[in-house]
Amino acid sequence: MADANPQHVVVEEPRAGLFSNIVAVVGLIILIVIVIWGLLHLASLSRGWLSFLFNRAVAKVEVTAPANATSSIPFSISWKYSTSEKGNYAFLYQCRAGLSLKAGSGASIPCGAAYTVGGTTSLSMTPTFAGATSTSLPITVIFLPSATTSPQAQGSATIAVHAASVSTPTPTAPETPTTPSTPVKPAVSAPVYRGPADLSVRILNIGVIDPYSGQFVNRVPGPNDVAAAQFDIANEGGSASGTYYFTATLPTMSGYVYSSPAQAPLGVGSHVLSTLRWSDGNPGGGTFSVSITGSDSNSSNNYASRWISGGYYVPQPYYPYQY
Repeated sequence: MADANPQHVVVEEPRAGLFSNIVAVVGLIILIVIVIWGLLHLASLSRGWLSFLFNRAVAKVEVTAPANATSSIPFSISWKYSTSEKGNYAFLYQCRAGLSLKAGSGASIPCGAAYTVGGTTSLSMTPTFAGATSTSLPITVIFLPSATTSPQAQGSATIAVHAASVSTPTPTAPETPTTPSTPVKPAVSAPVYRGPADLSVRILNIGVIDPYSGQFVNRVPGPNDVAAAQFDIANEGGSASGTYYFTATLPTMSGYVYSSPAQAPLGVGSHVLSTLRWSDGNPGGGTFSVSITGSDSNSSNNYASRWISGGYYVPQPYYPYQY
């Protein structure tokens, strides 16, 4: 007879221990570290090969430029680049303090930015440098292909830009200052007198007699002044003169005429200075004149006159006399 209550037997698999689990995790971590290290080592070994595979050398533009340039003096650069690509060229230069460039057309070329020049292979420009000595000018010419997938090409050069030369004048020795000296009158040769006596007269000054010192003062006579005149009588002939006389017309109210006494003879080249003074002058002015009479070979220089302005009236007259 079959058993009415059959019993099921369950067999349990053994469970892994905690230590086994820890060892498995540690082994996995070590494996991951080994894999990462291997990948990095492989990348370092293949870097040169990858660079050769993926990086292409940049094409070179041959730039011809002068080694030196001077401020305000134009210079030219040119370049060569062999390609079947269509495109344009651009010019670029680094910024420098006090330095600027202008194209041959006069347009300013900005520093630090590409200046497109089209398909031309040369460029003329004029530098302006405000520095004291010189500065280096790195320039670059870039070929920009029309196709965006085509590689660019470039070339560089460096130009030394110098300040404009300033001509220095040759120093000259300073002039030695001279001490001002009294003007020297040119030497006048002594006149040579020939022939008979020749008396002459010249009016030298018109003035007044100072009431305190009694001396002649050379100024225009005024009210209450004693007027005076100085004149010179000379012998310009080649012989001594005889006794002579002179008369003087004084500009008084009555027109007084003074007649001199006999004057002593004058030797060759001799002079005599005479002074006449008078009062009661004509307020409206008048003419003072002197004339000579005597033994004389030339009478053309025996008379002299000068106009005297008025305003020197003196109420109490003085009798005119010579001294």
